[in-house]
Amino acid sequence: MKEDSLMEKIVYKLVEKHIGGITMSAAVSKAKSFNARGITATISFLSDAPMERAKANYITATYMQLVRQIARMGVKGRIHIPMEQIGSGISEDVALANIGKINKTCMHYKVFGWYEIVDLEAEKGIAERLSKMENSGIAFQNVQDAREYIRSHRGVRNIKVSLKNGNGAEMHEEKDDDKRLNLSQELGFVLGKARDVTLLLDDSALSEFIAGDKKRKSVELEFYLGNEKLLNKALKNGFRTSVYMPFGKEWIKYAVNLVPQGRMKGFAEKLLMPGSGAADISVLPEFADD
Repeated sequence: MKEDSLMEKIVYKLVEKHIGGITMSAAVSKAKSFNARGITATISFLSDAPMERAKANYITATYMQLVRQIARMGVKGRIHIPMEQIGSGISEDVALANIGKINKTCMHYKVFGWYEIVDLEAEKGIAERLSKMENSGIAFQNVQDAREYIRSHRGVRNIKVSLKNGNGAEMHEEKDDDKRLNLSQELGFVLGKARDVTLLLDDSALSEFIAGDKKRKSVELEFYLGNEKLLNKALKNGFRTSVYMPFGKEWIKYAVNLVPQGRMKGFAEKLLMPGSGAADISVLPEFADD
């Protein structure tokens, strides 16, 4: 974080509880504190989708280093990698090569990896590769993509579905009952066909709706860092739980996304993102491969 940006410092203090830290070591340390409470940590690196292969390779090396840190510090944790971070927007070959590097490191250190499909239609080839990998799972940004994937595969396991505002899972006013019904049907299909399902949640009403269904106790509920109230409620009700914990210097876009839609979101975007440019990868450190 730039020291001359007072506003960034102020805003960071406001969103700090939602972020694992600026550095990898801070995130791993915070993950250990959750482990002490019986909660698994899922750690992700904050970074925009790269347009150059060099930065995609750097992000890949960062995740490999994170895997080593998790293993060496004895953390009960996983990693979560959006495919666009490691090159899916550059080419499928770049993404597949980087997936192979990360998975090899995960296998060596026995650390589980979530690989997030951002666009199932565009990343079908990547999804096929992921379906054959061990010690890994596929994360989807919405229930519909998860359902489409499950329909074309047998014996699906280790699926994560993000249920959050903006991806079709939110509920509002008079349409609440219809949305609950549709979402229940979609989830019913996913939970009925797949094994070892994780639901990444950020909506209070939705969380309570799911938590009230005692037939789904085998499902793991994962909460965004900072959502202590829902996390504690899930623990109290006997659910398997985990916490999603992002870290890194590129926290501004993530912080803006925490702000609900409306005037305040527009204000936050203008305040924190006044014309963001590409990161200077020439100053990024190198990590040695195993």
